[in-house]
Amino acid sequence: MSIAYQIKKCGFWKHGVLIITLLLLASCSPPIKHRSLSANASPAWVRNHPASRTHFIGIGSAEIDADLNAAQKLARSRALQDIAEQIQVAVVSEVRMFAQCNTIDDKYFVHETFQQNIEAFSKAVLSDWEEKNTFSDASGFFWSKVIISKKEYYAKVNKTITDAAGSLCDIIKNSSCGSARFRLEELCRGFYIIDGLFNMPLYGKVQGREVLLNNELTRCMRRLLESIEIRPSVQHADLDAVQQAPEHIGVYVFLDGKKDRSLAIGWSSSLGPSKCRTLSPRSDGMYAMQITSVPPKTDAIKITAAPDLNTMTYELIRRKFIIPACTFTLQRQRAQVYIEKSTRFCSFVARELGRQSAITIVPIKENAQFILTSDFEEAVGASLENSIFRAQGRLHVRLSSNSGADLLDYSGVIESADGMSAQKAIDNTRRSAVEVAVNKIQSAF
Repeated sequence: MSIAYQIKKCGFWKHGVLIITLLLLASCSPPIKHRSLSANASPAWVRNHPASRTHFIGIGSAEIDADLNAAQKLARSRALQDIAEQIQVAVVSEVRMFAQCNTIDDKYFVHETFQQNIEAFSKAVLSDWEEKNTFSDASGFFWSKVIISKKEYYAKVNKTITDAAGSLCDIIKNSSCGSARFRLEELCRGFYIIDGLFNMPLYGKVQGREVLLNNELTRCMRRLLESIEIRPSVQHADLDAVQQAPEHIGVYVFLDGKKDRSLAIGWSSSLGPSKCRTLSPRSDGMYAMQITSVPPKTDAIKITAAPDLNTMTYELIRRKFIIPACTFTLQRQRAQVYIEKSTRFCSFVARELGRQSAITIVPIKENAQFILTSDFEEAVGASLENSIFRAQGRLHVRLSSNSGADLLDYSGVIESADGMSAQKAIDNTRRSAVEVAVNKIQSAF
C-alpha cells in the first residue's frame, strides 16, 4: 500500500506524528562543533530560512547565557519545532480533538496509555534527523540547523502504516477461529494498534475485498460478543423457609452454539458480592458458584454472571461494546415465626425482621415453622471512663424449628459508648443489640 494512497485516505497522517516526535527527540543528539562569527558574517541559513525539495529544514536559536550546551539543546529543540510547524501546524489540535472525541457518559476521556503510544510510535517512525550546522553570533545567540530527509520520513510512515494494516488483516482473520478468550484477545490487540496510531483510518483486504479495517475490527468484535451466550443452570429457584441454598448452581458458556471453557466467570449478587463464592468449573463445562446464604425476602435475589476479562472489560466498555451476561434469581419464602416468652426487646427484634420482610409473626405456636426467643439483659447504668460513657448488656437469641431442632443459639456481650450522656450510651447499646439479633437470625437461613 503506497504512502500516497494512505495520505489520500487520511489527511491527518500526511504529517501527523512528526511534531510530537521532534519535541521528544529534541535533546537526543550529542553536541557538535560549531563556529563563531561576527554578526555581519552570519551564514545565509541564519539570515534567510532555506527551503529544500529533499529535506525538511528547521532553524532555531537560543540565548547562550552561561551554559553553551543548554543553549544548543534549546536551539535544536526550536529548530525541530520549526520543522514540525512546516509539516503540520494543526497536529496539536488534532490530538486534542482525538482525546475529546473519546467520551464516556459525555465526559472527556483520554486513554491511560495514550501518551506512551505517542512516544513509542513517534520514536519508531522518526529517529533519523541530523543537526547539519550550528552558529553563535556576536550578540550571544546560538543557532541550530536541523534537517530530516523527506524520503526517509515518508518511507517510515508508509512502512508503519503498512505493517499496522497487515497486522490488522491477520488479527481479523484469526478472530474467526479458536476459543472465545483467544478471539477476544486478538481483537483487543487490534484496538491497541489503532490506539497507537491515533485512531487513523487503515485500509486492507479482508476476504478479497478492500475495507476500512477500523470499522471491520469493530464489526468483528460486536459479532463475536453477540455469538457468546451464557446460560444459567437454573432460571429461578424457589426455596421454602428451611430449605438450604443450592449447593451448586452456575452457568454454561457457548460460542456459536458450542460449549466454551476458555473464559473465567465473575459473579455478582443483589445481596452483595460477598454472598457469592466461585467454585471450580465442573467436568461438564458448568461454571459453578455457591450462595452462602439466602435470607427470606419479598424481592427475589438476583444473581448475575459475566465473563471476567480483566483489563479487556474496561477496554470493551469504553468502546461501548455490550459484554454478554445472564441473570437468574433465587427467592426464599418468608419464615412463619412464633415468639415465645415475648419481651419488649423481643418485640423490637420481631418488628425489625418484619420491616425487612424476613419473617411473618404467627399467633399460634402449632402453625409456626420456627420458635424465636430473644432477650437483652442490660447492666445497671453506664460507666464513665475518660469522659466517655459506656453501657453494656448480654444478648441471647435462640431460633429453633417447631420440632425442637436448634438453628441458632447465640449469647454474647453487646457494648456501646457515647461522649454526651449515660442515657445515650444505654440507648446505643439497645439499638446495637437489636441489630446483632436481626443479623444473627437472618444468617441462620
